[in-house]
Amino acid sequence: MHHLLPSEVGSAKQKFVDAHSSIPDSQQDSSKLQSRRSFAKWAAIISVWSPFVAIIFSSTLFASFKDAPFERAIRLGEVMFVGGGLLAAAGMALACFALRATRTVGRRGVFGRAIFGLTANGLLVCAAMALICGLEDLHADLERMKAQASAPLSPEEASKRVMRTAQSLDRAAARMHGDDALVAKASSAYLKKLRTLGDDYGAKIKALNGIFTGKLSSIQNQDDLRSRQVLILQFIDANERYQKYAANFDATYSNELIAAGVSSNGFALAMQSFSSSPLATKPWDANRAFAQSQLQIAQFLETNWGRWSYIASNDVIEFDTAALTKGFKTLSARADQTRDELTRAQKKKSVPP
Repeated sequence: MHHLLPSEVGSAKQKFVDAHSSIPDSQQDSSKLQSRRSFAKWAAIISVWSPFVAIIFSSTLFASFKDAPFERAIRLGEVMFVGGGLLAAAGMALACFALRATRTVGRRGVFGRAIFGLTANGLLVCAAMALICGLEDLHADLERMKAQASAPLSPEEASKRVMRTAQSLDRAAARMHGDDALVAKASSAYLKKLRTLGDDYGAKIKALNGIFTGKLSSIQNQDDLRSRQVLILQFIDANERYQKYAANFDATYSNELIAAGVSSNGFALAMQSFSSSPLATKPWDANRAFAQSQLQIAQFLETNWGRWSYIASNDVIEFDTAALTKGFKTLSARADQTRDELTRAQKKKSVPP
């Protein structure tokens, strides 16, 4: 009988053990690969469906708060786009994982789905970010308008504010769709027309202040008085036109909505939000009364030209008869009264239109 050396026996034993242990290792590696391939495939499939889930999610939320007030709808819209964006971002992450896994599990059943999921979800994430930024800008503009509501504004500052708001609405209209875009467009058109009238109104106020702050010694002849009357009449006309447009804001704004083609539901919601927002109560009547009192003084001085003189040392006008003096004092007292009424009206808290 052939006897094996101890070293040969040990070598044979090791080969026997290695041969038997290699079989389960190979089976285990194959099982891991199959599991990884299955997970990568499901990740790619989920990434394909995630953009559709994000769209359905956003649409469902939108339908639930479409009747909400405008400002609250902005915040809810941000929540909606954040939620949809997070779903799309999760789909992007799954698509990236699936693409990376193709190095070890192969492309079959994974690569095409992952590419589609990565592209579609990426586009949705970009769109959500753009819309969120747009809503943030619009909300910031609304908050800034509220914060500055009680601050007194010059006509120039009011014009700039209205223009900034109109530009924000134009940007929002470019990013939105449907009635939201049409309402934003109509609101911008309304504000631009209001700004045109407001600029004319402000220019007439500036011209009127110029003649009131000047000395009476600047009146050299009757033409100077007639020029004053022209400026006062122009201011009264600008005041009337501005009042007519701003005071009847419901009718003027609804006309803009109709011209923009807003649907009946969108029209009702827009008018509800617009009517509930505060609007300036401009001192139209006080403006008119004050301007008319100044117009009467200028007409009185022109009618009685040559019968009065200006005393520069006292900055007063003296007439040659007691009757004229009394008449001028009556007109001056009325002018002082209307000026005080105008000052009180201007101090009342209001929000510029």
